[in-house]
Amino acid sequence: MKNARVLLVLFMTLLAPSLVSAGNAEKPKGGAKNGRKLAPPHVVPRHFLRAPGPRIESGLRIESSAERVRVARKVFPQGGEPRGLSLPPHLGGGFLFFQPVAVDGSTYTAFYRSKTWTGELSPLGRIPFAVQHVALGFDRIYALGVSLRAALDLDSGQMLSLAPLPPLATITGLSFDGPRRALVSGPLVGVLYTRDAGLTWTHVRGAESIEVDLAGSHLFVRTSSGLSLVNDEGDAVLVHDANLDQGSLRTLDFERVLDGQSGEDFLGMMAPADGRKLGTDLGAPSRDLLERQWLSVVTRGAPHKGAAFAIDGGELLKLGLDEGLELRSYPSEVARTSTCIATVDESKKQLSPLFLCRGATLQTYRLAPDGRGKRDAAPTLDLVWEGSSEREVLTWGNGGVLLSGACGARKSTFEVCHLNTAGARSLRLPMRKLGREPSPAYATTSHGAEVAWFDRTTNTIKRALLSAPDTPPKKPQSFALPSDHSIAELIKAGAVLPRASVTKEGLNLWATHREQFVGVLLGDGETPSFGVVQRPLRRALFDGPRALLWGAAGFAKQSVDGGQTFEELSLPYRSGDAELAVVDHGRAAVTMGCTAVGCSLGRLLKLGWTAPKQTEEKIPEAHPFPVSGLTRFRFTCGGLVSSPSRRASEADSFPNFWEKRSPTLPAGYDGSSVAFPGDLARFYASGPADTSWSRAGRSEILFVDPWDGLAVRATAPTQKLFLSAADAKTRLGLADPTSGFRFLSMDPDGRGGVMIFRGAATTELFVFEEGQPIEPFSGAHELGHRNLAGAVRSRASFVASFVHGPTFSLVRLSGGRVHPFVDFNLGTNGQRAVQLVRTQRGDLGIALEGDDALFVYPVSDQGELGRPIVVPHESSTPPGCSPEATGYIIDRELAVAPYMETTTSRAIPVSRVRAQVIVGYGKICINSLRAEARDLGDISGARAPTASIPLSIFDADSDGQRSQLICE
Repeated sequence: MKNARVLLVLFMTLLAPSLVSAGNAEKPKGGAKNGRKLAPPHVVPRHFLRAPGPRIESGLRIESSAERVRVARKVFPQGGEPRGLSLPPHLGGGFLFFQPVAVDGSTYTAFYRSKTWTGELSPLGRIPFAVQHVALGFDRIYALGVSLRAALDLDSGQMLSLAPLPPLATITGLSFDGPRRALVSGPLVGVLYTRDAGLTWTHVRGAESIEVDLAGSHLFVRTSSGLSLVNDEGDAVLVHDANLDQGSLRTLDFERVLDGQSGEDFLGMMAPADGRKLGTDLGAPSRDLLERQWLSVVTRGAPHKGAAFAIDGGELLKLGLDEGLELRSYPSEVARTSTCIATVDESKKQLSPLFLCRGATLQTYRLAPDGRGKRDAAPTLDLVWEGSSEREVLTWGNGGVLLSGACGARKSTFEVCHLNTAGARSLRLPMRKLGREPSPAYATTSHGAEVAWFDRTTNTIKRALLSAPDTPPKKPQSFALPSDHSIAELIKAGAVLPRASVTKEGLNLWATHREQFVGVLLGDGETPSFGVVQRPLRRALFDGPRALLWGAAGFAKQSVDGGQTFEELSLPYRSGDAELAVVDHGRAAVTMGCTAVGCSLGRLLKLGWTAPKQTEEKIPEAHPFPVSGLTRFRFTCGGLVSSPSRRASEADSFPNFWEKRSPTLPAGYDGSSVAFPGDLARFYASGPADTSWSRAGRSEILFVDPWDGLAVRATAPTQKLFLSAADAKTRLGLADPTSGFRFLSMDPDGRGGVMIFRGAATTELFVFEEGQPIEPFSGAHELGHRNLAGAVRSRASFVASFVHGPTFSLVRLSGGRVHPFVDFNLGTNGQRAVQLVRTQRGDLGIALEGDDALFVYPVSDQGELGRPIVVPHESSTPPGCSPEATGYIIDRELAVAPYMETTTSRAIPVSRVRAQVIVGYGKICINSLRAEARDLGDISGARAPTASIPLSIFDADSDGQRSQLICE
């Protein structure tokens, strides 16, 4: 990318970034040295610099501000994206976290609780569905999914009832404000409000839907006038009248919240329970400065007494390596244009870090004693040495720096300058031509330096101490390479990296060849010790005895002993995460490298080398969850009775209806006939072909009862419905079949119902009853493109229902006209098999299949909803209805196909089984069943059971018939 810069580990330059942590390669036994506990490791995504506040990235919880960063010790288990919520004081404060996970082949949602955003998680439990939204209730939380909801106790994690929410078929909106106020909405009932923690619920007038306040401090609804605030009295007040800053409002429609569209905006707006702010947007310049300072500490700093120190832009930086990771800056005497690196003696942590800065001159500084005796004083720097900036830096590490040339004014080709916190002194190279061929590897400590090189003439590796100029040079120690060793061939064909390191085990080198590299240890023996050959070199970072090798999907390994051993470790990763070295915006820089502070890995900062393995949170235990739903019923049937087979249609005549011959079509007559889905009815209209139908026109409907279909029923022949053949074709939707639709709904007794015909420009509504003339009703066209959802006879007239979008409308049919009755709001996800129903006496009701129950709302003659009858989904087959059973008659689809067999144990091959049930007075019971079939086979010999649930079976084949069995 044009603006991207890649900072690699270049071992021959001064500013090669490299990393390590507050713990070092030689971790002492017992985890401490000099009585001090080593600082724990961290992995910090660099994005925290651009988005202050609480966040979850790659399963890792982070809380950041301009100065301080807190990072959780463990990552969430592999699974869906975890989310976090701040708990209000009335729920105990702290934070709630939830995450979808896969357990035993099923999807669950795990819940955790913590006192702080990054603190230790306490598992609450898991529930067996994917939670899309969590609402913080009065004394519990509500977890909402697709058609599933649950309430969870925040102390024990146990499942609770949904109380004090009112009974709803499904929740289409939910919002809480403190321990007493809340909004909830559901189909039909609209938006309800409480200000007494759910003791009473009242309707919010004019509210169409609930808007969720992402800050969690107000109750909002959407009205026809716009966004409105619900006041304490439950009235919706337009936002511009509510003294609120509309520019800072962050609301979202509940459906979008439930779909997860709130995303990071929702998490980012969550504030702690005590009301403090977690962070503010710093602006691009400040973010860039902070990012540069963090990278300077990690890639050019050194650890010392629980903190990491670096110099950047003339300022001394101090990063606390405790839980807070607080970054502070202090003024210094270093020029702003100088570039500095730091090193510390890792064998003696109490020594001050040594800083080497290149600017107009080359300078070394040391950290002054803590505040020069003043408690909590700002750290300062002491200038130790200054020289020409043209000097070449050969290596650094362990509190020392090695420069080319002698320290003083004297020029010497076989002397180098060793720098430490005490000053500078010249050292002699063991041979004059060292550095030409082959290239040597230098290692420093705070008190001296060593050099190693590969001697190609003798196939040995040489190691020598650098001595003072006034003392004889030390004789190099030779290490023979095994002649038949594969690593020896790698060293012969490759090269040795220029930075070596001295440890208590010996001198560590890194040998490379193409994409391979290996750690070499020159110890007390006569032959080198080798680690395992690693690859690829392009994914490796080095700093002294430390190396980090990263791969894909969060896998990595590291070495802290010069490559003799490697340990596996996990970096925070979620499926879909970008590569470590990705450039995600125009100002981004991919910085890869390691030091004794840690590693910069592109989009991650790794601080520390003491704990290479990232641990995952434990998935909570599952609590008992009440599973409700229609189970697979079982029916045993017999006593087959069938109608005659279909009558074949004759040429030049109306189509026949089942076994019934169609009305006669005399010569010179024309006609139109249309059938309805399921072959439940057929409309016949005929009249003279060339004259008006006002006198001779005739219409008739043949139909069958879907619940007792053995008999074909018919209306009385009806005249004067249509003016002509063309009028009949147009109004019955046959003139333009592509735009013609027809709908049919029957009363529960099966002896009459309502028909709708819709054409390109017309809508016709007819009421039909057995033995009665067909009755047309005007005013249907004004209903628009609404779908007929049901019709029942309520005492002396029919009532029909229509669905258009979220609106469920009831109309009365009387006096030859359609009269609007009442409209109800179903909500965008509330259309749960809604249907108009009635009792045997003709009392109206509306039935809804809820998330875990069947809801039946009584409807008064004034169109008011009564308290619902709630029938939980059955866990066993309901009994048959007795003749005296009363209540609401409901046509109910069986969501799970039932077991159907004869009394002789033969399977009955039926499909699309529906049940007519009666609810409202006593236990739910089945009044009758209906189904479809292609071939029933030989089931005629099965006797009828003692129970009496009739099953009507419709065979849709051309020669099919209607059958009836008795089931139990």
